[in-house]
Formats: sequence, C-alpha cells, structure tokens
Amino acid sequence: MADIHTAVHTGVWTNWSVGQVLGKTLTIPQSQGYLLVVFLGLFVKFAGDQLWQILRFVLHQQRSSEKPQDGLHYQTQAILRNSSIGIGTAWKFAQMIRAWSRKSYQAPRRTLPYIAYTLFHITALGMAGLFSSRAVSMPNAVLVRSPFCGWMAEPAKNKYDLLLSWSDKVQAEIYVSLYSTLHRTIKSSAEYARACSDDTSFANAICQQYISSRLEPKINFTAACPFTKELCLGDAIHIDTGYLDSHEDLGINSQPSDRIQLRKQMTCAPIDVEGRLSVNRTTIPDSPVPSDTYRGYFFGSKRVSTPPVPDNVTMFISNYSIFYQSSPYVLRTGNILSTFWAISGLRQLNGDHTALELMSEASYIQKTEDLWYSATAQEDFFWRTDHPVSVLVCTEQYSYCNMSYCTDNSGFYELMSIPGHSGLVTMNNAQWITLELVWKAAQASNLYFLASFLGSEILLAQDLLMSSQLFVAPGLPSDQWKQEIKNMHATSMAILQRRVVEFASPPNWALGPGQRTTDFLVKPNTTFAQALCQNIKIRAPGVASFSVIGIISVLGTGVLLTMLNFFFTDIVFWFYRRKTGVLLGFREREWRGAELLQIQRRMFEEQGITSWEGCNDDVPVTQESGQKFREQRGNRMYAAGCEFEERSQFTV
Repeated sequence: MADIHTAVHTGVWTNWSVGQVLGKTLTIPQSQGYLLVVFLGLFVKFAGDQLWQILRFVLHQQRSSEKPQDGLHYQTQAILRNSSIGIGTAWKFAQMIRAWSRKSYQAPRRTLPYIAYTLFHITALGMAGLFSSRAVSMPNAVLVRSPFCGWMAEPAKNKYDLLLSWSDKVQAEIYVSLYSTLHRTIKSSAEYARACSDDTSFANAICQQYISSRLEPKINFTAACPFTKELCLGDAIHIDTGYLDSHEDLGINSQPSDRIQLRKQMTCAPIDVEGRLSVNRTTIPDSPVPSDTYRGYFFGSKRVSTPPVPDNVTMFISNYSIFYQSSPYVLRTGNILSTFWAISGLRQLNGDHTALELMSEASYIQKTEDLWYSATAQEDFFWRTDHPVSVLVCTEQYSYCNMSYCTDNSGFYELMSIPGHSGLVTMNNAQWITLELVWKAAQASNLYFLASFLGSEILLAQDLLMSSQLFVAPGLPSDQWKQEIKNMHATSMAILQRRVVEFASPPNWALGPGQRTTDFLVKPNTTFAQALCQNIKIRAPGVASFSVIGIISVLGTGVLLTMLNFFFTDIVFWFYRRKTGVLLGFREREWRGAELLQIQRRMFEEQGITSWEGCNDDVPVTQESGQKFREQRGNRMYAAGCEFEERSQFTV
C-alpha cells in the first residue's frame, strides 16, 4: 500500500458520517492545526470580552436611578462602567465589601452578586476557550489521495493455467506481478491482525490506520458441527461479522443512499480423516525417490486427473514427504468445490468450502489433545502427532444488502456470477460500484487465498517453537485450532480493510529491474468508480480535521457580539430618546459621565483646563490641537476630605 500517512487530502471535504452540512470538514497539516486552535482560543476570549461589555452595560442601566444614592452605589456603577472582564474586577468588588462593611451591613449582599457574575463569566469564558478546539474538531478521518487508483491487471480468461505451461510471456508477467503483490498484501495484513488483536494494542500507531481499527465479529466457540456425524470429531466454531457497513466499517465515504453492507459467516470443524485413509501403502511409479509409497485420503473424486494417483484419491501423503519434511508444520489447502467433488457429508449448499490440511512434525513436552494438532503418541518424554494429517473443513457464506434488503447466503463467486446480477437486491449505480469494490477487496480475503499464500506462516502455534530448526514446543491448549481460525478470520478482515484502501492508493512497489506494481494498474473507467478513488477514508497522523460549520459558528458569533457591542449602547439610548423625548436622559448622562476619561476631564476642568469638546462621547479631546499641560506641585487636585502626601496641579 502506498504511504497512507502522507497521501491524504488537505482542504475542504464532506464527511458523510456527520452529514452533508455538519460534515463539511477542513483538513490541514498538524502544525497549522495547532495555530488554528490557538487562534480560536484567543478569538473566543475576545468574543467573551465583547459579551461582558454588553452585560455590564445592562447591569449598569438596570441600577441607574435619578434618586439620591449612597457612595457604594456610585462606586459599583463606576466599576461596571469601566471594568474589563478579569479577576481584577472581582477583586475590586471584594475590596468594596471590605471597605464598606463598617459603614453598611448590606454591603456584602449588594456586592457579592456582582462578584458571582464576574467569576461565572471568567469561568465560562475559560471553559469556552479550552473547549473551542473540541467544538470545531471532527472525527479523526481523512481522505486518501494518490496519483494512482484502481486494481492490478489480471490474466486473461482461461489463462490461470500459466503455472503449467508458461506459454505467454505477457500473461505470465501479469500473473506473477498480481500474485506477488497479493502475497505481500496478505502477509502485511496478517502482521496487522497479530499486532492489533486486542484492545491493549490500539495505542500502537499501526492500529490507527483504518476507520475501524478492528472489525469485531460474534464468535460461537461451541457451535454445532455442520457436517455429518460420522465425519465430525467434536463441536465447531462459528464466526459472524454481522453487517459490515461500506461507510462506517470500510471507510468508503458516501451518503446513506449509496452504501451497501456485507455479511460473512464462517463455520469450521475438524473432521475424521482416519476413517477415510487407505489401509495399504501404494508404490509411486517413476518416483525420484526409490521405493516411495503413499496413502490416499478419500473425500471425493478429483476434478482434474493427476496420474499416477487415482482420481478417487482426494489427497495423498508420501512416506518420504513426511520423513524429509523440512518445517515443523505444513499447511496445505484445497477448495472443495474447485479441486474435487466432495462427498455428500461435506457438501453444503450456498457456501464456499475449504479444507485445511495440516502435517505436523513438531514434538511437545506436554501431551496435546487439540483436535487439529493432536499429539498423543509418546516417544521418550516427548509427545508427537498420532496421525500424519489433520483436516479442518470450513464453510464461508456471504450476503450483501442495499441497506434495506439482503441477499440469501451463498458462496463468494455465486452472487457476482449471476448474469446481470438478476439474483441480487435492487441497487442504484453508486451502490453497484461500491458493491464491486467491496467484492473485489474481499476476493483475496477468503480462507482459500489466505492459506494458499501464507501456508504455515499463518499458524499461531509456530510462535511457541524453540526455533525454526528445533521443532519442539512446550505444548498447546486443547482449543488451539479455534484460536487459529479466529486469527485467520481477523487476518481476512484486515485484508478486506487494506484492499479497500489499496484501491484508492495502490501499492507502488518495485517488482524487479525497471518494473513496479503500478505498471500493471488498470484504472477505473466509470464516473462512479473514479469518484470512489477520491472518497476512501482512513486515519492518519500529521494532519488535523476541523468542522467548517464549527469554525464559521465560532467566528460568526464573535463577529456578531463585536458588532452588537459596538452599536448596542447607541441603539439603547436612541430608544430611550424616542420614548422619553429627552435628548440626553439621566441614564445616558450617568453612563457617559462615569466613563474614565470623562472623569479625568472633569478633574482637569476643576483645575481650570476647560477647553474640551466631546463631553458626551467616550473620548473627550481638547479644542486646541496640541495643547500641553505641565504638572506643578503644591495645590490640591482632589476633593476635600481626602489627604495625600503628594499633590499636583496642571497648568496650561
């Protein structure tokens, strides 16, 4: 897969998980995301200041009165008129309580509400700034971007026998390139499934690639064996994915009407092979190993003759193939419907059937009673397998839904092989293209592909061996085969997830001198398929996603509060004038006169500096431009009754 951590879309897009409007998302590099979060936090603080200016005006006007009031009242009005939001304002009110409590027992009751207002506003403003990033953040999802899109070319029809003839070089290159790439994809998916097998692994960066870190199935470890009683050795394991949503689970970003669902059910059980094993050994004619013999297993006649082995022998085990086995476990697979005509006891309708044939040369310190890895034959203090081959047979069933109706369970290839898809539920064009994408992605995830490409590499039991050269392990639990099937299913789901992403971001691996996987790429040729290239979601570090609506809401609210604060007092006083018919009412006089600069102007006027204009505005100015004052010592500038060590006078 191309580097999904860097090949992502930056800009505005629609995340349909949230909706057409609320899902408008801005994705930017993480460094820019930090700056945006800081800016929004500061902007929220600025907007909160504007709101405080409005609130303090309302409180001031509510208290304004033409009746005589005490000094506490006027000081409260002065603080409301000139304060900015901050802890300093609350502290100033607290100082008033301390100063006036000796004069009036009602000082705390009259002042504490304003301390509460101030502290509440400070707290709310701090929380708003803190959580502003959460308000605008979107789910950790981005769109894949790559210069490539599509699937690798496949050999022409009826060219899959190239392994036998190799008669067509072009088709051979396509064949080898395709399967070499699939092998690498499946192997990487197996590593992902191992690394992300439990909840504790989700902190691992590798487990944070797909929209769903893991597709959790429902597992019944004691299901009924689906085959005949004579073949079953015990119970079975049944795994059900449930309905996997193309959007929510696989990351195909689309509106609800264009989504499809996939359901896969798999049932596996160990079967009795000894009852189907030939009693006598048969010599293999013209064998390169002298006197080599084999024993045959009978589960149905082969579809293709492989002389000198008779057609009624499903598989055979050579005497020397076991003796010279170079690995502790050999896992072979056969797709029952494609490799041989299965006997009636194994043949199940509406599903794909795969036989997993295990040959074990491992030795164990403890007796192993697992039905697949069974080792009950003791040699010295080691336990070894009591039969050369153990077989698990698995049935896989698939069903597709158009979000309302679903198909019946069937084999993987049966659905799409119906001419014109006449057996499928009704779907629109976008759903058909999505179905074809999911079907293609799931093709490499079936058990036959998985076991064929990885062989014994997929087995968890290999982790317990002493080394690759010493075929000895401590022992295996009695349900080891069930854990193996569970891991294989997890790997198949990882393959499905990875292949969906690989459609929009195909692997660009070197295949050899002058050749890369993208040289064999077949690009989509329909508008709907090309649209899917731009709508596959993943999770990726290094970028941040924000809600466009959230950003607009924060900025819009801030701008609205700023504009309201700018015009609010003028609008309110305009209504006062219309209501009372007075050009400058007492409320407006008190508000404008209590402004800090107007108080300073009046102090200057008491000292004889009277040439001012703008006395009803927020900022008074001298009538004479550039008029300067000089401070002189000795005269009182302050009202009678207050003594200061230093006094000053301003003169022209």
